Amino acid sequence: AGASGYTIIGCPAGCATPATLATVAAGGPGNPTTVISNLTPDTRYQFQVRANGTDASGAYSAPAYGWTLISVSTAPTLSGVTSSAVTLTWPAASANATSYDIYRGGSKVGTVTAPTTTFTDTGLTPNTSYTYTYTATNAGGPSAPSPSAATTTLPAAPGTPAAPTLTVNGSGIVVSWPPVARVNDGTVT
Repeated sequence: AGASGYTIIGCPAGCATPATLATVAAGGPGNPTTVISNLTPDTRYQFQVRANGTDASGAYSAPAYGWTLISVSTAPTLSGVTSSAVTLTWPAASANATSYDIYRGGSKVGTVTAPTTTFTDTGLTPNTSYTYTYTATNAGGPSAPSPSAATTTLPAAPGTPAAPTLTVNGSGIVVSWPPVARVNDGTVT
């Protein structure tokens, strides 16, 4: 006879007594599914399922294991800001983190392998605002993005003047040189 429903038990991996987490009625076509929520972040869980009949229940399945995602709650710290680069640092999210992805304005700009918790974003435009977040990845996958941090790169430095021209003027020397182009918001004027 077919199952009339299913019981899902689970707990952090290795626990002695799994708890009932959900009971699901048998439904239509396809595989039965349910979402188990309110689990502890960054934790390896074990789950088992059994089929329930009208008069009896079957045995529990072999356990399946899965990780919940890391919870990242700290914004990156931005430092070393120049006209073309910003350095990000953040606290280690977990001993289980395997890598961190860095995002600028929602676009991924880099990945570092844990335990590294710093990244320098280069090739930026002078005098421009940038917003950064990061995610932490464990065996379950990448976390939700961290809170954001924003900064503005410094204005571009003026160019290097040409070598000066020297003219003797009595007991002194006149030093002159052509002006350097002015830079506004990264645009030479």
